[in-house]
Amino acid sequence: MILTSRQIHQHITTKHNALQTTDNSNEFTLTLPVKKVYRVLVDADGKATSVIRENPKQLFGAKCKTSIANFLSKSNNAKALKVLQKMDIDCGQIINECNKENAVTTIQAAFRGFVARRSLTPENDFGFKKMTNENHGRTYYFDSTKENPHLRTPDHPIKYGSAGAFKTVTHADSSFVQLSNPSISLEAAKNENKLADELSQFSSVCHSRYVEDKTVLARNGGSEIADQRRKYNRKFPVESFRLACQDLAAMHNLDIYMRDIKPENMVIKDGVARHIDLDFVTTPNGGTYPFEQVCGTPYMVTRGLIKERESGDKERIKKALKSGDQFAMLQTMMYATGGSKLSYQVRRHDGIGKVGVAITGAHRDWARDNILPQHKNHVLKFLANPTASPLPAPLHLLIKWDN
Repeated sequence: MILTSRQIHQHITTKHNALQTTDNSNEFTLTLPVKKVYRVLVDADGKATSVIRENPKQLFGAKCKTSIANFLSKSNNAKALKVLQKMDIDCGQIINECNKENAVTTIQAAFRGFVARRSLTPENDFGFKKMTNENHGRTYYFDSTKENPHLRTPDHPIKYGSAGAFKTVTHADSSFVQLSNPSISLEAAKNENKLADELSQFSSVCHSRYVEDKTVLARNGGSEIADQRRKYNRKFPVESFRLACQDLAAMHNLDIYMRDIKPENMVIKDGVARHIDLDFVTTPNGGTYPFEQVCGTPYMVTRGLIKERESGDKERIKKALKSGDQFAMLQTMMYATGGSKLSYQVRRHDGIGKVGVAITGAHRDWARDNILPQHKNHVLKFLANPTASPLPAPLHLLIKWDN
C-alpha cells in the first residue's frame, strides 16, 4: 500500500486531532491522547523537517529525537516516513484545519496541576522546593526565588565516582551530576551557595548548589579534562577555552579570583571548557577560605607567587592572585591542547620550589602556534617568572583564537 499526501494528512488530523500552533510560525505542536507532545519544526516551504518529543509528566524538561513517522500508526510507519521525506506536506494547512482544543487543554491542565503542587511544597533549609516524580524515580529541586534554573537528581549511580579534596561524585547522567560532601557543615554549605549565586553571572562556571545536607547537584558540564588526557590522550582545540579566558578577565575586574584552576577542575562539553569545584574562589564578599589564605594546587603555582600572597599587602596579594589565575589557566591550556611531552612537563612542574616554568622547545612551539606574534615573548617570560614579568594584557587578548 502506498500512502498519499492526502492519506497522511487525514491520518494526522483524524487520529490525533490535537495540533496546536505556537508563537513561532516555523513550528507546531502535536499532543497525543497519552499526553505525549511532539514539537514539529517546519522549513520555509512548509515541509516538516524534524520532530522533537516532549513529555509534560517530566515537567516539560526531557527531550528526545524521534523520527517523523513515530507519530503515525505503526503499520504505516516505514512508508509514511518515505512519503513525508519526498512530498511537500503543507504543515500550515494542517494547522489551520485541525482542532486545537485537546492539545491546549491537556498541556494547560498538566501545567496548572504542577504549579499548584509546587506552590504548596514547603522550602527546605537551602530554599529549594523538593518534588519527586515517582514514575521516573527523579527528584526535582526548584529555587523558591525562581532566580535559578531547576536541578534534579541524575539517573545513574556511580560506583567509583571521581573524588576531589572534599566532594565525591555519587550519581550522574548526561544533564546532571550529584556529589556528596560528608564533612561540610550546614552553615558552610549555605555560604557556598551564596558564592555560587555570585558566580552564576559567568557562563564558564558550571551551575551547582547544595540542595540537601551534604548533597550537591550540578549541571553536567562534560568530561574532566585531566581524565580525558590521562585515559585517552585526547587533545582539545584552544578555541575551547575562549569563554573561560574572557570570563577570567571579567572576574579579575570584579576582584574575583579562582585560586585553583587546573585540568582536574575544568570540564569540556560541546567544545566549551568550564570550571567546576569552586572551593577556593574568593570574592569581595568572601568565600569558603579567607582572601589572605594561600591555597590551591602546587604544580599550578610558583614560589614567587606564593611569597607575594604571604606578603600581607592587599594590593600585592591581588596582583599575585591575578597572575596566579593566568599562570594556571595557561598551564591548563597547554596541558589540554599540547602534545604528550608538553602535558608531561606541565604535570611535573614543581611550583613550590621554582619561580616559574623551565622553558623548553615544546613551550616555544606551543607559544608560536597559539599566541599572537607580538605577545609570544611576553607569554614565555611570564611562564618563566610570573611574579617578575606579569602579562601586559588579559589572557584572552593574547591568544590566536582563529588559529
